[in-house]
Amino acid sequence: MSRPGNKNLLIIIAVLLLTNIGVLAYFLWYKNPSDKQEQHDNRNSNGIADQLQKEVGFTPEQIAQYKQMKDKQRETIRPMYDEMRKAKDSLFRLLKDSIIYDSVTSKAADQIAERQKMLDMQTFTYFRKVRTICTPEQLPKYDSLIQGMFSRMNRPQRRSDSDSTKTDKKN
Repeated sequence: MSRPGNKNLLIIIAVLLLTNIGVLAYFLWYKNPSDKQEQHDNRNSNGIADQLQKEVGFTPEQIAQYKQMKDKQRETIRPMYDEMRKAKDSLFRLLKDSIIYDSVTSKAADQIAERQKMLDMQTFTYFRKVRTICTPEQLPKYDSLIQGMFSRMNRPQRRSDSDSTKTDKKN
């Protein structure tokens, strides 16, 4: 009678052993997420400069000018993003209140909208300034590159199948 129990025990041990081997293999061969983030950051930091050079035909002098403009833009826009984050935080902190007046949420949303407008205007101005370093022959290519970049950014994010099934199950 102890034979079927031993067989079940051996099956459980085998499954656990295979699971442990799988987990070990995952951690040995899977790249560290922080390494992937660094690669992503490096690619993005030179990504537009590389595209300007390859697709638009920027010279090394133009790339140097662009990098100066980019650094100045980052200094200008970082505090604007911080203010935007604070404005959004203040709106969503209202969720914990039991009574929320429409005027308060509307005012918080208006502050977010104003900050977003300032960010968008600053970004627009920045890309107009970058456009001034283009030669007349480069302008159509630059315009096309920027339009393509913004159209990709404004596409709605697609949910993965697992996200949609989670949502569907709740409804």
